[in-house]
Amino acid sequence: MTYSFDALEKRQGSFVSGILRLETVDSTNEYLKRLIRSKQINHGTVILSKHQNLGRGQMGTSWQDELGSSILMSLVLRRPPIRIERQFLLNMSICLSVFDVLSNRIDGVAIKWPNDIMIKGKKCSGILIENILSTFWEHSIVGIGINVNNSNFIGLEKATSLALESGVNAKLSEVERELFDSLDSRLEQLWQMKWNQISADYHDRLVGKGVRRKYKFKGELVEGSIQGVRESGQLIFLCADGSYLYPNIKELVYLENIE
Repeated sequence: MTYSFDALEKRQGSFVSGILRLETVDSTNEYLKRLIRSKQINHGTVILSKHQNLGRGQMGTSWQDELGSSILMSLVLRRPPIRIERQFLLNMSICLSVFDVLSNRIDGVAIKWPNDIMIKGKKCSGILIENILSTFWEHSIVGIGINVNNSNFIGLEKATSLALESGVNAKLSEVERELFDSLDSRLEQLWQMKWNQISADYHDRLVGKGVRRKYKFKGELVEGSIQGVRESGQLIFLCADGSYLYPNIKELVYLENIE
C-alpha cells in the first residue's frame, strides 16, 4: 500500500494536519491501518472517502452510506496522553467533536452511549476507535461516519441524516471544515489533560442520564437509570432495587426510543 505525499492536502491544525481524499475504499479505518503497518503515515492524517464498501461500526456491525452524501473519515493519532485504562476519554472527546458540529446546525442532538450521535432519537453518526498497542499505546485510529445528506436507510428505521431532520441539504465541504476545527478543539482539551471538563461535557449530553427506563442487560429485563460512564468505557447503571450494574459495550439494550 503506497500513496503519494503530493496528494496529501495540507491543513493548519494540531490534530488534523493532512487530508487524503479517496473516491472509494473498503474501510477508511482499514486503509489507515495498512498505511501504519507500512510506516507511511503521520500523526494528524485523515483518510476521507466518498464511499466505503465495508464500513464498520462497533462489534462488527455494518455502516451504510450513499456515494457523496456522508462524511466517511479516519484520523490517526499517535500516543494519546492517557493510560489505556482511561481510553474512553478519547471516545468522549470524539463524540463531543461530532456533537458540537451537529448541534450548531440543529436542535435535538444527543450522545448515546457508547459512541452514537443522535438527532431526535435517531442515529445520525457513529464512531469506531481502534487502538494499536505494543509495549505502550502507539496509535489510535478514529473512524467517524456522519449522515449528512443521505435520504435512504433501507431496513434502518432508527437511522437519519442531518438533511432529513433539518429539511436542508448541507455542503459537505462546510461540514468537513467544521468537524476538523471541532476535532482540533476537543483533542486539544484531551492533550492538555482537561479530563474533568471532557467528562462533564459528555455526561451533560448523554441520552437517558438520570431517567428511569426499561432496558435489557445480557438478555434480562432491567429497570433503572444511567448514572454515567467510567473512563474505562463501562456504563454506570443504577437498578430500581438500588444495586449497580457496569455494562460493557453491547451488553445493555435500550428498549425505548429516547430523545
